[in-house]
Amino acid sequence: MKHITIVAVIFLFWGLGLSCKQEEPSEQPVYFLQPTDTVRAILKAAYKARSTDLNESLNLYKEAISTGKKLNDKGGLIRAYRSSVFVSSTMMHKIDTALSISDEALVFAHNLNDPNTLCDMYGMRAVVFQVSGNTDSATFYNNLALHYMDIDTAPDSLKNWPLYLNVADLYSQLDNQKMAIEFTEKYLNDYALKIEDTMRMISSYNNLGVYYTKVKDTTKAYFNTREAWRLYKLKPNRQNHYSVHAGMFAMYNNEGKYDSARYYNQANINLMQEEGNKVGLFLCISNQMEIAVHQKSLEAAKAIFSLPAFSSSYRLFDDDKVEISLDKKRRFAENLSVLYKLSGKESEACKWLQEAYDLNNELSLQKSNKDLEEFELGRKKVQQENALLVKQIQIENKNNTIIALMALLVLILCAGISIYVWYSRKHILQQKEMELMRKEQEWEQNKLLLQTQFNERNRISKELHDDLGASLTAIVMEANMLNSKEVYSIKQTAQDSITSLNEIVWTLNGKNDSLYSLFAYIRRYTTDFLSKAKKVLEVEEKSPEDDIVLSSSIRRAIFLTVKECLNNIVKHSEAAKVMLNMSYDKHIMQIVFTDNGKGLAPLQNLNGHGLTNMRSNIENIGGTFNIFNNVGTQIVIELKIYQTT
Repeated sequence: MKHITIVAVIFLFWGLGLSCKQEEPSEQPVYFLQPTDTVRAILKAAYKARSTDLNESLNLYKEAISTGKKLNDKGGLIRAYRSSVFVSSTMMHKIDTALSISDEALVFAHNLNDPNTLCDMYGMRAVVFQVSGNTDSATFYNNLALHYMDIDTAPDSLKNWPLYLNVADLYSQLDNQKMAIEFTEKYLNDYALKIEDTMRMISSYNNLGVYYTKVKDTTKAYFNTREAWRLYKLKPNRQNHYSVHAGMFAMYNNEGKYDSARYYNQANINLMQEEGNKVGLFLCISNQMEIAVHQKSLEAAKAIFSLPAFSSSYRLFDDDKVEISLDKKRRFAENLSVLYKLSGKESEACKWLQEAYDLNNELSLQKSNKDLEEFELGRKKVQQENALLVKQIQIENKNNTIIALMALLVLILCAGISIYVWYSRKHILQQKEMELMRKEQEWEQNKLLLQTQFNERNRISKELHDDLGASLTAIVMEANMLNSKEVYSIKQTAQDSITSLNEIVWTLNGKNDSLYSLFAYIRRYTTDFLSKAKKVLEVEEKSPEDDIVLSSSIRRAIFLTVKECLNNIVKHSEAAKVMLNMSYDKHIMQIVFTDNGKGLAPLQNLNGHGLTNMRSNIENIGGTFNIFNNVGTQIVIELKIYQTT
């Protein structure tokens, strides 16, 4: 029986080998192949349609693929696959479509068995994952592409050099600017400068300016950004227009030269209007709003409100047909709230601040839903393992029956042994099946418990907000109609109670169990608190690429400590300016308050001003609380946080 099985397996793999046999490499190297006239005409039409109708462009690239298959046009297929993956992912953000085309392209590339084509197709697949934010998969496929580039025998001018720019951009996303600079400079020196390609030189210098800005090397950032601009002025082109102007905007915005930053950003607004790029226009308007927020300028705010492009972007905010991420919408809403506040439109400012808050909650809810989806996937995996186990039992039953029958023909004793083995195996497999069923039941019970706890917290939060909050608000409104010191005291007490109630509601609400929500709440609270105290506030924030889940107890401990810090600064520091820095890097969350006040006196009791309580709050959740006394006072809160799955 064993010999029969082995022979069958050999024939099976032989048949698969025949069906998957790769094409013999053509006599002419693949990288020299050119498209046929038919496919070339379709590719030209598809490229032309990019600037007018992306859907039409993608359909034409698909037509080029279909025609290339019929004509066995390898040169045309290489270009059609590459361009269709690029358009569907980078320009249209249709990730599923891009991956589907990429799957087909990789099969084609492996059949060609050509390192140049494999490097090209794996590099494009990395771009798809990079656009979708999946940096792990992007890194994996970029490494594969780099491997094939190393063994590629094509001339330097025909190698996939743009891969280096994609790899550099990925490293920049991973906050490894050193490697991003290294790959970009290699692309510039080994390729763009050698072939004297001005457009590629512009891209290289512009990207280097961005990377050096991120490492705060202002000298090199300025040199590269200005060099990109100089080359662009010598040879203006539409392809580099946006990136070069965006680089100049970033440089001047980073230096605080807001008038220059506004000029270059306005150039990109004009370009996006010409191309009808709604998403790009939305982002440029958001940049313009950010400049006005930094300047805290009423005139700049009014100028933005008067822009026709602002009205278009304002309408895009609620347009579900336009794909704009929730994070970018939240940034737009926060900036718009500040601009309305500068303009004295408090009701509109509150409305957009609430919109930003709701978007932040929606981002947190998406994270929660993602966790539930992962939980559901785990449950389905258990079911699949159970189904496989059942099939395994069936196969074992058949095999053992055959063994038993053969043994009976030879010897009764062998049959007895075979039956014993059969029953033993069956018993073990049944035990495994029962264990898997028990685990599945535990999964369901845990899921129900988590959902019940989540719903209960939200119910309490809603009842506090709706019932008690409404009552306190009614007291404040009625007190506003009266005019005495006693009534003012009642009003102030009710307002303080509303503030405390909002803090409790924020803590209880499960939608806020995230680092994004904590940073946003601290930023908003600090801004309002110091504004009332007439203190100047500067905020620096570095959030993680993916949100981090935080429990309500941790959020509350951190917020109470922040609140006490602010009280001490206002009451005791005599500071005019306060810097708030919030960051998350390498699993460490850090919140730092720095003021320019009188600092702590040498003999001052460090247990005063609630410092003991603040230190206790942070240490109880596993963090550290430190105070440094230089010019002014610096308070540092640190907590190690790991992302849970």
